[in-house]
Amino acid sequence: MTHRLQEYQPPEWAQSLKLIPKHRIQLAAPGVTPITEWKLPDAPEDFKVLLKRDDYTGSILSGNKVRKLEFILAEAVANGCKHVISAGALQSNHCRAVAASCAELGLQSHLFLRTLAKEASELKYNGNFFLDRLLGAHLYLTPMDVDYKDYTEVKMKELADSMRRRAVRRPPCVPWGSDDVGMWGYIRCFDEIKKQGIEFDDIVCACGSGGTISGLAIANYLCGMPYRCHSIVVGDSNEYFYKEINDHLDGVGLTDIQAEDITTLYDYIGPGYGKNLPEHFGM
Repeated sequence: MTHRLQEYQPPEWAQSLKLIPKHRIQLAAPGVTPITEWKLPDAPEDFKVLLKRDDYTGSILSGNKVRKLEFILAEAVANGCKHVISAGALQSNHCRAVAASCAELGLQSHLFLRTLAKEASELKYNGNFFLDRLLGAHLYLTPMDVDYKDYTEVKMKELADSMRRRAVRRPPCVPWGSDDVGMWGYIRCFDEIKKQGIEFDDIVCACGSGGTISGLAIANYLCGMPYRCHSIVVGDSNEYFYKEINDHLDGVGLTDIQAEDITTLYDYIGPGYGKNLPEHFGM
């Protein structure tokens, strides 16, 4: 599968960063995703909302996940890995994208999925959970209420260690795709947006793991802060994600700034990740 590796050359304004990926694998649909206007019924006349249509990146891979996986899985392939371990909720879009990408590249995916079910027999094979099975992923169920770092991450590392003891090259653990390699997907995306030449003032995205906003905000900073970056937190807290972004800043060698200097986070999580109130269904 090494023939799929493409040498990656970062934009000139990002070449001073540390941990620049050497390779990328084309997983998304080829071409640039368009930026289109979204008409809001009650918006002021001088207010315009534009959408970066990353849902065009491909049906089963669509969204921000595939941009990150293009770098993460390129590194895995370049390092000779045959297995990839990741984690998410039972119906995780990221895990579905990992399973699909690994199936395409001939890698074996291992997914740790959070669920309220006590036994596998309680689950219905539908949605992304069904697709994960269809795509050949090995699935491991974890309790919904456990801490990721204290439980799930430990289990993932135990699996990786057991593979290494069986003379299998240690697989990468890529929960949510938001490590220092994966966020390059959105440094690259920012360069794509910049080249599209459309005028706007602010960038807004959701924040479920921190990788997308980290890549966008770091790229924006390196280009002189032409835009204001905002992110809507959908899990954990603002404090947690400011720390995640600061960790990414340290990882790429930007130690003279803080996350709070380059982006603003907003806590609109409501009752919890993936949870709704009755009034949400009447909108």
